Amino acid sequence: MRGVVRATGRRNTDAPGESVVQRGIQLRTEKSIGSGDNQRFVVEFALNTELLAAERDTIEEIATVTGKWRRKIEHGGRDGQPITISVAEVLRNRRARRLAAAEATAPVGPPEEPARQELVVAPAP
Repeated sequence: MRGVVRATGRRNTDAPGESVVQRGIQLRTEKSIGSGDNQRFVVEFALNTELLAAERDTIEEIATVTGKWRRKIEHGGRDGQPITISVAEVLRNRRARRLAAAEATAPVGPPEEPARQELVVAPAP
């Protein structure tokens, strides 16, 4: 595509622009104004948007294949509805995860009885 742009730029010497590329992305159109003895031909230049779109699509495809381009994915709830999050629900889920983690690390088996301590009281003198 860039070869086409450069070749077109070399042909469009009367197109506005300083470089071959600037002149190459423009389409040349010749129009007739008036009729009879008053008829004049005018040259118009316009940006070649189809060529630019094709180049952009090609670059996007190459980047997608090489893994350097990722498409944006919009996340949503059921039937495309927005996702709503309540703070209470988040805190409740966090507490449930914390309790589950504590149960997972708790020792298995009956709980140990605390060691008995006897209080010895000495008689008063």
